[in-house]
Amino acid sequence: MERNKQIDGLRGITILLIAIFHLFCRYREIYCGYTIWYLKWMGDFGNSIFLLISSYFLIGIIGKKIHLKKFISKKIVRLWPSYIVAITVIMVSTHFFSLPGRTCSWKDYLLNVVFLNGFLGHAYVDGAHWYITALIGATITVAIIKYYQIEEYSLTYVAWLFLEGISGLLGITPLNQILGSSYAPIICIGIAIHIMQQKGYKIRGLLKIREYALREYFNNNKWFFLCIICYGYLFLRKGRLSFICLCMALPVFLLAIKKKMVFLENSVVRFMGMISYPFYLIHQNLAYLIEYNVSNRFDKIPLNFVAGGGALVMVLLIGIGLYYTVEKPIQYRVNNRMKKGV
Repeated sequence: MERNKQIDGLRGITILLIAIFHLFCRYREIYCGYTIWYLKWMGDFGNSIFLLISSYFLIGIIGKKIHLKKFISKKIVRLWPSYIVAITVIMVSTHFFSLPGRTCSWKDYLLNVVFLNGFLGHAYVDGAHWYITALIGATITVAIIKYYQIEEYSLTYVAWLFLEGISGLLGITPLNQILGSSYAPIICIGIAIHIMQQKGYKIRGLLKIREYALREYFNNNKWFFLCIICYGYLFLRKGRLSFICLCMALPVFLLAIKKKMVFLENSVVRFMGMISYPFYLIHQNLAYLIEYNVSNRFDKIPLNFVAGGGALVMVLLIGIGLYYTVEKPIQYRVNNRMKKGV
């Protein structure tokens, strides 16, 4: 299958929005006692885009039997090399320099190394890495669904949401995280869109319901109804802002899937998409550390956007370095080994 360049570009723009949100909005909420309201949407919007992209490609070819352990381990192997380098750099840096409230213990670090911290309710080396827990959890759930070949049934995903809600209410953290926690509805929408594309489903107009028997009508529109259920569930689970941001994110994602956003194929934008994973891994706590110490050293300079902008440039350069020294060479070797079936 030909690589969709616009998806790469969408990743690039999205990771920049998330970095701007963390450095110029979330940082001020944590350390300055105020927020920048007009930037708050960027976090939820960016998270929605990345979750839609990840879940869309996660489901793969429907109806194809998979090897459970290989399916899960393949994803973890791809995530781990850059991740271990990033959390080690962040861990050492936050222990050498002051960053109040953002430094975890070495025990938590060891649980981070093997991706277990989020599933056990322990602290993250970098709070932005909740996404990796959600992605691994979704991978495990999708692997089980595909193993039993029940991915073509829309009720499978309704059951997924139901179990997520129950495990959340009961406080069963490991199960809740495996089910994608409160991000499960976005994950299910991404999967539903891929399945609709693969099977060529066409949504029949709601006004034409009288022309069809109810059962036939439901069968023709079941994935559409699933998306509506997911939207409603997200509103109940995460509130109005997340709901609105998903409403904004879904059309953008669909346009990129259909290759209708040519500007996303720009080489600079695609380069940002290419380095998005290592940049994401390194951008939050390390940037907070730079911003916090620079601001304090210069007596909380009134132009604190300067400190944030400098931190953004520095972590971007570190992310690029991580991509070329770790991510790119190791992923090249991993892909070669997988092609050879090693």
